[in-house]
Amino acid sequence: MSQSVSDSDIPQMISSDPLDDIHITTRHASKRPRLNPATATPVTELQDFKREIRDMLDNWRADQEVYFTKLCNDQCSSLNKLVADMAELKRQNLAIQKSNTEIEKSISFISERYDDLLKQVESLQRENLTYKNSILSMETKIQDLQRVSRPSTIEIRNVPYTQNETVSDLTAIVTKRGQPCGVDEELESRVTVLCSGVEHSDYTYSEWWRPPTAFNDTRDNASKLLIHSRMFDGTPPLPSPPYIHKRLNVK
Repeated sequence: MSQSVSDSDIPQMISSDPLDDIHITTRHASKRPRLNPATATPVTELQDFKREIRDMLDNWRADQEVYFTKLCNDQCSSLNKLVADMAELKRQNLAIQKSNTEIEKSISFISERYDDLLKQVESLQRENLTYKNSILSMETKIQDLQRVSRPSTIEIRNVPYTQNETVSDLTAIVTKRGQPCGVDEELESRVTVLCSGVEHSDYTYSEWWRPPTAFNDTRDNASKLLIHSRMFDGTPPLPSPPYIHKRLNVK
């Protein structure tokens, strides 16, 4: 006689491969079904344990994939930002290098110009010293010329003021002052009026072409010139009469 198959053997008849049963269970159920302790066998318990472990590993793998995907995306975003920052820093570095190169060129140019200006200043200082020496030499020569020209120079002080006075009037005064001493040399074409006030000068300055003998202190007519120079024709005596000042004469 053949023994009939009981209901407890139905899972074995559906699938003899435990893994196939795990796949079917994974697709249709997320939790391990509770078996009746009366019908549970070691094989079914093992299959249920394997299915539970597989579900746990699948869930863990899914969680890890989500985590690592998010982490990878964050790392990629950070890396892209870092690459952009590095590119910006590189661009700024190139700009700074270019600016430094231009600054170096400017400093080099300024240094060269400074050296040129320093040389020019030194040259100007030497020229200035040369000019100073030349001026001192010319001043010495002018003083020598003044000393040489003094014998032909006459200065008359306390000349009275005349209305509408002209250079001819002053020239006539100088000429008359030399006549008593026999000084008839021709006067130079100019007669210089030196002013000590605003409206009138109190003395005049003139020169002869040749030194008159009257201005030589060793001659007797020097005293005659001084005496007669105090008189003006038709002019009353003055409190401070005109006189010839001999400070310009050669001592």
